[in-house]
Amino acid sequence: MRIEQIEQLIEIVECGSIGKAAQKLYVQQPNLSMLVKTIEDEFHQPIFYRTPSGVRLTPFGKDFMAFAEPYYKQYVLLKEIGENSLNAPIEEFKVCSHHMTIARWAFAELCAVYSDRPLRMCVSNVTFEDIPQSVASHQYDIGILGLVKDQSRLHLKIFSSLGLEFVPLGNAHFSVIVGDNHPFVKDHVRSVSLDMCKMYPFVLYRPMEVYLRALESYQQLINHHTLIDVPDYILSQEILRQGKAFSVGPLKYLYAARYQHQDTTLVELPFEDRSAELCFGYVKRRNETFSEIAQEYVGLLSSMFANP
Repeated sequence: MRIEQIEQLIEIVECGSIGKAAQKLYVQQPNLSMLVKTIEDEFHQPIFYRTPSGVRLTPFGKDFMAFAEPYYKQYVLLKEIGENSLNAPIEEFKVCSHHMTIARWAFAELCAVYSDRPLRMCVSNVTFEDIPQSVASHQYDIGILGLVKDQSRLHLKIFSSLGLEFVPLGNAHFSVIVGDNHPFVKDHVRSVSLDMCKMYPFVLYRPMEVYLRALESYQQLINHHTLIDVPDYILSQEILRQGKAFSVGPLKYLYAARYQHQDTTLVELPFEDRSAELCFGYVKRRNETFSEIAQEYVGLLSSMFANP
């Protein structure tokens, strides 16, 4: 059965006559009568009682129309939405980040908030060096990254030269990250030195290296006797969770601790190397007003950094 056939049946019911409905639909009455018979044959039940004054629904016809009419109305509504959207510009929102898990979690929550609107949204991992130019060239609306505080002056100058501004969200020192079954956790260690880590494998989550270089202990970490170099944060999380390995970096940057499942818990312990501190934030085009969706996303990010 086609949607136009349901439309014709609805017209017959409203007119109470096949002849009057045929006139309104600009079709021949015999053709409309044949349509009714074809549908009745298909369902093996009469839909209309025929009377000298017109037609009226049979009990089956009433049940039939109770299902068919809402279906037709939904079709009409969807068609109107589709036609109206043809001329309406579709809003876009694009985010890039330097492999920041928390940026992706905020994006996931944003998608849930705007799931009923016609939008084109995108989140991508971009290298630290490429984020400023990507935002300045309008490839992305916002770029999430971290700056080493003592080295931030140069980056801020670069941002300014590109017509960008950096908006800080939160600061974090480097920490030692381990699984909740690591000896450090079992022994209730309160802070960790590099010497204490010598007997355990070091997991280098490759995107973090650009920040780790600021640490005085960087070379010692990289030259660690057992180095596990991984590009994927899920894999690094699994290695930390299952074994005695450790990693270095802010937990909320790497794994968004607030969103871990109970069986994948990671623990953040203070690292005695306090030679560097990170400032996380986002770059945006200067003097450009954020859209509603961009404001919502920044609000989610701010909330996550405030309550990791």
